[in-house]
Amino acid sequence: MASLAQPTLPPFPLLSLATLTVFLVIACATAFALHGPWLGLETEPGDGRGLKVHHAHPAGPLAGNIMPGEHLTDLQGQQQTLSLRAYNPAHNPHAEPEFSGYNAYLEYQGRIASALRAGPVTLVREDGPALEVEPMTSRPLSALPLTFWLLNLFGAIAFLVSLSVAMFRPGHWPARLLLLSGCGFFLATSLHSVWNARELALPRETFELLMRVNHMGLYLLLV
Repeated sequence: MASLAQPTLPPFPLLSLATLTVFLVIACATAFALHGPWLGLETEPGDGRGLKVHHAHPAGPLAGNIMPGEHLTDLQGQQQTLSLRAYNPAHNPHAEPEFSGYNAYLEYQGRIASALRAGPVTLVREDGPALEVEPMTSRPLSALPLTFWLLNLFGAIAFLVSLSVAMFRPGHWPARLLLLSGCGFFLATSLHSVWNARELALPRETFELLMRVNHMGLYLLLV
């Protein structure tokens, strides 16, 4: 019976393998976050005036053409005009109290994502001429926000700490449950980091998949 309580691998190789897995998961999240249409803008909701520009990345397609403090009121593409006046690109739709709000947000930001992926778009400014821009197909690593790295760091630490406890307490159910929670937390934070790093929008199907798997991780966290 005592042999059943022993780990299948010595602690150091197992921890090394887990650390490698952590780096691979973060690398996949990073690759996913870097891929997709990019305007090189940091924005925030402008109280009904449109998206307020905070910063234009020097490597982005709008560098030198737009200034901090300007407001973007509309995005035109695919023969449609999408208002940005009440749009919040950082909103978490699963915080909506009703499914109608959840679905409405996902549908609208999905239309924005589709327009950005289709090719050139026109950004209408509150003051000044409209800007026609071709979004870049990916962004540089330096363009990822700090919160992306913090979410992955917190999840990785939780997973590795819970694994360390489980390794040195084999057969101990509280340690096993702690490991399960650590795995769930890392899964949830890694996926959260991807949609948190979006610039303006993600395709609806992608966003929903990320949130569903994120919720699965949260369920594991709360066991």
